[in-house]
Amino acid sequence: MEREEIDNVWESVYYTPDMKTRVKDMAPKFIEFLMTLLLMEDEINIGQFKDENGSYGTMVTYDIYDSDKILQVRYKNDTSFDLHIAVENDEGVTESFYHTLTEKEIEIIPEGLQILMKKAFNSGDELVWRPGAIDQ
Repeated sequence: MEREEIDNVWESVYYTPDMKTRVKDMAPKFIEFLMTLLLMEDEINIGQFKDENGSYGTMVTYDIYDSDKILQVRYKNDTSFDLHIAVENDEGVTESFYHTLTEKEIEIIPEGLQILMKKAFNSGDELVWRPGAIDQ
């Protein structure tokens, strides 16, 4: 997939009243989309997060700063992976939707990235993953 195609796919994501169901049903596609996008980069930043519900952990993010949407895969303090999508609703309020990944969905995430997300979580540091690098 070319970068322009990826951007077009992301532009087609918008808020709907059934967004919670859509996120769950489309989780594998969203994860594949995010991984495809990230693997096009030379480096992937693994950041830290803490949300209003008390969850914390590490994340990889697709966020176009002039956009009203965020797509993340998160590794959480309860040792699960989540898909997080934030989109602006019709009233201009950003709403967040979460889906805890199944084992099959987790397999879509490259093993090296999973390892570094866990390592960043355990150390509390932000890390950079270089796809294809042998020694991280």
